[in-house]
Amino acid sequence: MEASELHLIKYEEPEEFVNAVRAFKPEGYLRFRGRRLRVLRASLPSSQDLEILEPDRRVDPWTLRVLKIGKSRRLLLKLPKGWVELLEIQPEGRRSMGSEQFINGYRPDGEVVG
Repeated sequence: MEASELHLIKYEEPEEFVNAVRAFKPEGYLRFRGRRLRVLRASLPSSQDLEILEPDRRVDPWTLRVLKIGKSRRLLLKLPKGWVELLEIQPEGRRSMGSEQFINGYRPDGEVVG
């Protein structure tokens, strides 16, 4: 696949971001640690998740946060106008993985994507 076929996903609204992930699958990506991070599945966080994230208002846009609820961990991305949950991703040169696997391997909490 050529670089011109890939699409940088930089939408401010959570709904637009999720729709772009679906539309560009599997070519939609973000930049993470200087490499492409394909976003294969994303969703809007639940209202319960948003209540937990509410105190995190000061988080800069395009920052990854790990949300811990009980034993599970979720990967969320702060957008300029809200949050999205990243469910399945594929780092450049790696296989696709769920957010839990990505969190375990990359420890991305607090990192900014481009």
